[in-house]
Parts: sequence; structure tokens; C-alpha cells
Amino acid sequence: MLKYASLLILVLLAGCGQEIVCTGMCAGDELVCSALEKAGDNRVELEKVLRHCKTDSLKYEAAKFLIANMEGHSFYRFCLLDSLDNELEIDVLAYPDYEMLCAAFDSVEVEVGQLHWDTTDHQPDLEYVSADYLIENIDLAFEAWQNRPWASKMTFEQMCEYVLPYRGSSEPLESWRQYFLDRYKDLSSQMEDPTDPKEAVVLINRDIKTWFTFDPRFYRHPTDQGLSEMLACGLGRCEDMTNLAIYAMRANGLGVTSDYTPAWADTGNNHAWNAILIPG
Repeated sequence: MLKYASLLILVLLAGCGQEIVCTGMCAGDELVCSALEKAGDNRVELEKVLRHCKTDSLKYEAAKFLIANMEGHSFYRFCLLDSLDNELEIDVLAYPDYEMLCAAFDSVEVEVGQLHWDTTDHQPDLEYVSADYLIENIDLAFEAWQNRPWASKMTFEQMCEYVLPYRGSSEPLESWRQYFLDRYKDLSSQMEDPTDPKEAVVLINRDIKTWFTFDPRFYRHPTDQGLSEMLACGLGRCEDMTNLAIYAMRANGLGVTSDYTPAWADTGNNHAWNAILIPG
């Protein structure tokens, strides 16, 4: 009987462990609790983050902010299909320029019918993001916010909105903060006014432009690129360029996001660019 009683206690404790986070929250944390419910089996990873950050009140609020706003964010990979939905392989860099790439598409369509894109892989962050990834993201975001001189006037709320977020669009999740923290660790020594975020933005942007360039071939690339792919090829479309700036600047405590137009008035093409927060 004693063995059964012990087993029952362990089962009850295991069941309660999954709910302890929500029961310890205030009434205004419904979005966090809702996200935990929707995370399914990955809930345990999100709760690890909350427990890890619980001893630091600001980091705990930052973790809740990320989890509460995580729904709807995900990684997408697309596949190219012919008129019979057969998947076709595509390497945009196998063609010397965009015109040759478009000509190849046209040639294939003559043979197999109209080509179209469809989702081949969808990974919602709630269901796939790891605790280690989020914890690293939070810790390094705080390191930049608290130590970069140009971030001294940025409020906690501004940091959560414009520095803390861990992705730019629908790219694969990869660690990027440490790379850019290290790359620009001596940036303040190159500045006339190390407290001026505008000067820091200009210097970082100037450096990025020396090794990463727009290339229209990536209009036909099956994903938004992650950092490793962008470092390898040094080329991308507008969304890749804005994501790269987001990585470099958020990693260094600069508030940045992306803005876009879905189409211009005189063309069907769209465009994306960065918007920078300059705290008063």
C-alpha cells in the first residue's frame, strides 16, 4: 500500500509541475497561459525558460513577453511544384543572374505546365523553439541593453519591443546575438559620441554593406535565409537584408524592426526596409 501511495504522490506532483507557472501568475498573464496551452508537448521547454528567469524580475517579464507574443510566428519552407504538384529542385545560385533564372523557369513551364509554390515545412515557434535558444536570446539581449552606451536611454518596454525579439520574419531559428556582439564589441571606440544610437546604426549598417548585397535571384529562394546561409553567400533579397540588420543591431542593444509595402502603386513588386528607434 505504501508503494502505491508513493506512486500516486509522484504522479500528482508531475501533473502539478506543468501548471505551476500559470498558477503563480497574475490575472493579466492570460496570453502567456494561452500560449503554454497551445505549445502542446513543447510547453515543457517554455516553462523551463520561465523557471530559469524567475529569480530576475525583469528577465522574467521579458520571458513572459516573448511567450505571450509567440503565437503566429514560425519558420516556413516552400517547395516549387509543377502543374501536377511534382516537386522540383531549385538552387538560385546555379544561375549567373536573375534573367537567366527567370528564363529557366519559363523553359521548365513550357515542358511541365505552370509552376507554383507551396508550403513544404511549417514549424510554429510555440511548438518548436527550445528553452536553451530563448534563454540565450534573453541573456544576450539584456547584456547589450545594459552595457552598450547608446542603449542607456532605452526603457525596458522599448527593449522588449525592439531588442528582445529573436526573429525577423519566417527564417529558420539560429543563434545570432553572440556573433554580432563579438563583431562589434569595439564599436564604441570608433564613435565620436558612444551614447548616440544613430551613429552606432550608421557604422553597423556601413559594415554590413561591405559584405552583404542585394540579389534578385533570391526572389525565387524557398525560404527567408538564416544567418549561416547569409554569411556563406553574402547575397539576399530585401527581407534577408532587413533581417540581417535586425540581427546586427538588436544584438548590440539598438532598437530596430522592419517595415514594408506589399506593392508599389506602379508595380506588383513589394519592398522591405528597417525602421530604427531613437529613444529620447
